[in-house]
Amino acid sequence: MKRQQNLGDVAEDIFEGARNLVDTFIRSHCPKAAEKIVAINERMSDGSIESLSAALTSCRRLLMDVADSIFPARVEEWKDRKDRVRKVGIEQYKNRILAYLANLGESEGSYALLESELEHLASRLDVIYEKTCKGVHIDVSLEEARLAVIHTYLFIGEIATYTNQSIKNG
Repeated sequence: MKRQQNLGDVAEDIFEGARNLVDTFIRSHCPKAAEKIVAINERMSDGSIESLSAALTSCRRLLMDVADSIFPARVEEWKDRKDRVRKVGIEQYKNRILAYLANLGESEGSYALLESELEHLASRLDVIYEKTCKGVHIDVSLEEARLAVIHTYLFIGEIATYTNQSIKNG
């Protein structure tokens, strides 16, 4: 007899699958990023405004670690799919992630969606990073921080998904 699952169980199953995907990707492609995930969790657990802000700054650093591992910084510029020249240096982690995804050969629709998601996520994280670097106080609620951390984690899951698809297609 099939047991009926409640909504929480279904959500847990979905997120467990995403967690396995991200964990496998991080272990095999960017093990340094695991430290950032642990640090993010510790800061989120503290719950103070300072800790939440630090957790979101760590999310930005997490994406930078991922970019370093999948598309290391380069002096020469990169042309995106619309022939725009983009810098792919150390600080241009968004461009490096996009370069990596473009090199996987994703469809134009999938690539445009990923580009939009990354831009939204990175904008949020960059604003917090820039303000904290200037010593500006930022009010971040636990809910806002939690969602930003989840978005960061799920975006890494998307990178992992497209990486796995590229490996399978070969």
